[in-house]
Amino acid sequence: MARAESEPGQGTGTANSSDQLHLAPPAGKGGFNWTLFIQSVLASVKIELLPREEVVVYGIPYLQNLESIIDLYPSRTLQNYLVWRLVLDRIGSLSQRFKDARAGYRKLTGPHPSWIIGAAVVNAFYSPNRNQIVFPAGILQPPFFSKEQPQALNFGGIGMVIGHEITHGFDDNGRNFDKDGNMLDWWSNFSARHFRRQSECMVYQYGNFSWALADDQNITALHAAGPGPPPGLPPARSRPQAYLKWTAEGGKDQQLPGLELTYDQLFFINYAQVWCGSYRPEFAVQSIKTDVHSPLKYSPGAAADGQTLAGTKV
Repeated sequence: MARAESEPGQGTGTANSSDQLHLAPPAGKGGFNWTLFIQSVLASVKIELLPREEVVVYGIPYLQNLESIIDLYPSRTLQNYLVWRLVLDRIGSLSQRFKDARAGYRKLTGPHPSWIIGAAVVNAFYSPNRNQIVFPAGILQPPFFSKEQPQALNFGGIGMVIGHEITHGFDDNGRNFDKDGNMLDWWSNFSARHFRRQSECMVYQYGNFSWALADDQNITALHAAGPGPPPGLPPARSRPQAYLKWTAEGGKDQQLPGLELTYDQLFFINYAQVWCGSYRPEFAVQSIKTDVHSPLKYSPGAAADGQTLAGTKV
């Protein structure tokens, strides 16, 4: 487990014993033994790391730079830093009373940024601790949204994203937090039981899909328990109704020049387009096991509804 290879400009790669850039320092020399560290972490969950087994390494420059910090500062200082970082990370899980006290303290000590993500990020989030959906400025641009483009594209783009993030508040993770962001199982036993029962068909369906890019692994039940298969499917059938309601109330939309497409077709074309993307094989192998969303390849919701409503494939 020696060299971590990565593409130019990337911080991700694999490490194995036949490589040159050692993750374990040579005998008799200083440096942090990352090989031993990785083996210890995996051993804690009863996973044996074979000598020639490849390991995906993230943030390679970070690990390399961290060695100098480990050598420079006393272990007590590093331990204190790690503990405080852990405490800071868990503050968001405290009850609303503590959150209010923290907000009041911030007002007294001066302005403090309250954004949970940078404004330029092209993504959207649901925060269960805040019971809040977040849309950075970066996503409020084409193809997701623009005041200059047809409203059909906006409803199919940012409208779909809004609906998708709302569903996170009612999936198997978001349901564990109440309206104030406190960890509280507010579902009745009846609701929880029927949620699991009705999700079994999707677990079964997606468990029969395999992904060639991820070494033909099958999609796990992890994706079916939340809003994953397909991404944003729960509110998919209601979003066209929002657009139709807008037009019924007098909304006037525009056509795209040169395209003989109906408004319904434009809606679903953008619905599908914003889910377009590509994966590196290493990321595909990781995400199929850890991401609550299904792979983009298996996101047929927009195409299925588009074919039904608009009479065309998207």
